[in-house]
Amino acid sequence: MVAVLVCAGSVLLGTHARFHFDSATAQTVLLTLTAVLAVACVRRQVLMRWVGES
Repeated sequence: MVAVLVCAGSVLLGTHARFHFDSATAQTVLLTLTAVLAVACVRRQVLMRWVGES
């Protein structure tokens, strides 16, 4: 369910951002998905360090 929501959100955000950046839709959607993955990985690392310290 989370994957479907993330992909649907990335498609909508990527399509909207395409008009502002004047780029291809597929590449913008892929860049959006990459950014979501990077944020998720950083968030996980921060949470693991925070839990490990307590």
